[in-house]
Amino acid sequence: MIAEPLTRNMCCPVSDGAAAVLIASPEYVERTGIPAVAIDASVVNSGKRTRFGLVDYESEMSTRAAAAAYEQASIGPEDVDLCETHDPFAIAEIVHYEDLGFCDRGEGGSFVEEGRSDYGGEIVFSPSGGLLAKGHPLGATGVSQIAESYWQLLGQAGERQVEGARVAMTHTVGGGVSGLESGACSVHVLSV
Repeated sequence: MIAEPLTRNMCCPVSDGAAAVLIASPEYVERTGIPAVAIDASVVNSGKRTRFGLVDYESEMSTRAAAAAYEQASIGPEDVDLCETHDPFAIAEIVHYEDLGFCDRGEGGSFVEEGRSDYGGEIVFSPSGGLLAKGHPLGATGVSQIAESYWQLLGQAGERQVEGARVAMTHTVGGGVSGLESGACSVHVLSV
């Protein structure tokens, strides 16, 4: 037991890792013919000062970043096929279902139980397995989410493939700062 009800296997370790993404102009993509996806939204914000610091039942900055990303991309949560989310603890994914607007506050548990967050449901969360499956390489976390989304949108994810994926969202938070919810949050929307 780490912090009831979370056990050690429900908490990912900080690990080493690396990831890379090539960002190219449409002209370069056309000239070279490399497979590409569109960046429909890119939002980075910081946490607000609170009297509680980090909270574990919601992330206001995630909700704010997701709303801005949906607006930039001219979509809503119902349009997203998969989401690679910041899930270093088993409970985090459930909290972020709510933060990112995929279900109402307090419905994260039933969202899982009803199969709405998995293959065959409304959206597939962390088809890569998330941080619990691959570890948490801090700086590489967000970039690895974008790489997974790229493979998914191009139909190159093998056994993890989300059938018919057209829109992907990535979400990561980090940089805990005393007195702030957290240091930063990024949300991206990619599409084909």
